[in-house]
Amino acid sequence: MKIVSFISMLIFLISAYACSGTSSRKEGTVKPTIITIPIDSIKIGSGIAITRDDKVAVLNDDGTWEEYRFENAATSLERWQSIEVSPNVLEFFKQLFGRVGVHVIDTGEQFTTIVKESNVEFIKNIDEDNVDYVVEIYSYQVDLLANYISNGDLSDIEQFRILKVLVKSEIKGANNPLNNPLMSSSIFRWLIRGKNVLHVNLISPDPELEGDGHFTFLFADGWVVIEGLHGTPQRVLNVTLENALELQIKFYESMKADSWSQWFKTAKWYKKWRKKVSQPISEG
Repeated sequence: MKIVSFISMLIFLISAYACSGTSSRKEGTVKPTIITIPIDSIKIGSGIAITRDDKVAVLNDDGTWEEYRFENAATSLERWQSIEVSPNVLEFFKQLFGRVGVHVIDTGEQFTTIVKESNVEFIKNIDEDNVDYVVEIYSYQVDLLANYISNGDLSDIEQFRILKVLVKSEIKGANNPLNNPLMSSSIFRWLIRGKNVLHVNLISPDPELEGDGHFTFLFADGWVVIEGLHGTPQRVLNVTLENALELQIKFYESMKADSWSQWFKTAKWYKKWRKKVSQPISEG
């Protein structure tokens, strides 16, 4: 189900990055001086740290830490506005979502990414009643995504990071599939034989570059998604990048159609999809 959310620059793109890389928190003193660090020198996981007050720091060659900022832009919004989105990347986004709210944790910035027919637009602020997702990421992830998009295509690992961020993001946004009343309706849940506790493992195409994602989906008058595997699952799903993209695309199509007949068709399709990714539940 929020597997439905698998489906994201945006939501990613955004969020592709909200959890992109394996950056770890390291203790150390961050100098007050802000310096410019070339993107090529950044090593995700070993060269970037998130401080206790949610600031991003870059490790210098001499072992000291410096606060991070963009090389050729003053803000995250300006950084993304400077990107030329290729047709391939645009088509990828158009399949997954229309509007994504982005909150940059370390700078406090908030803006919205809007996927249009021929381009992607970025505007200030977030209207949670008019977006598909709201994702939280750091400024270095904004830079990373900008670089990847500028290359004209998104590799499997970058697509995976986007989906992983979308799943990890809180269930905000009126257009998020998990917030659709049909997803919580007793009729729809009966059609798909819905369970209340799901363990979902999002399988990375390259674990050395990005680890798997593990999430618990809880249903109690609505969906709650928690990072990590908690409680006793009633269903376990192992979802590959291909599986996740299939699900996100199908749910997004149903959201746009906004009709009971389309959701009934989706329910039938979903049961077949779920059968492919379901795993035996351990008795231990």
